[in-house]
Amino acid sequence: MNAVFLTARLKSTRLKRKVLLDVDGIPVIQYLVNRIQANSDIKIILCTSTSKQDDDLVNYAIQNSINCYRGSEEDVLERYYQAAKEFNIDKFYIVYGDEPFIDIELMQSTLQQMNKSENKFVDNSDYIDGIFGYGMTFNAIKYINENKTLKELEVWGSFVKNLPNIKTIINMSKHEKKKVRLTIDYKEDLQMFVELINLIGGNYKRYLTAQIIDTYLENKLFEINGFRMDDYAQRIEEQEKYE
Repeated sequence: MNAVFLTARLKSTRLKRKVLLDVDGIPVIQYLVNRIQANSDIKIILCTSTSKQDDDLVNYAIQNSINCYRGSEEDVLERYYQAAKEFNIDKFYIVYGDEPFIDIELMQSTLQQMNKSENKFVDNSDYIDGIFGYGMTFNAIKYINENKTLKELEVWGSFVKNLPNIKTIINMSKHEKKKVRLTIDYKEDLQMFVELINLIGGNYKRYLTAQIIDTYLENKLFEINGFRMDDYAQRIEEQEKYE
């Protein structure tokens, strides 16, 4: 069985409880769920932690009939492994609750690229922030957890790619990454998101990624949150030093 692993926690400090913030009567995370469900019948599993601070996320999942797995607070790879075991998942696509504009075509093609019998990892990080996810087979996440050397692994992409016996596919984007930022990590990102939803309305569910990007560019939304790209990149670089 295939699944989307929707990764979310409520421990963010820059924009508190960001995935549950209300935008036009809908929590941010629900925009992502709605977009997936409007374009696919794939199983969605919310992967969060056992921390009490994430209880509201679990309640959200229950209220919206979304499957949920609670696991390690710091070791997200362990969380994915246990979730895959519990729900009998062969291949999964990892997305994040603060990235509502998932590229559905990329998700579908990533799942097609993986043979469930292989230790396969699909890296889409060349794509614009806020639209991409990562693909893994169950065999890959099992091998990763049996061979990882650290327990605190929130930023894990380069670690996984460097493991022996992991077959990595790297997909390259046709869009220029440095001109668009669609993830929600700072208050300016949320402001951008509000503006973008006001522009496209209910079309957020079915718009192709290219249409969303065009709307962002045509309305110069980069002027709102573009400067945050350098801050975000620096933070990720610092976190990767400890992998």
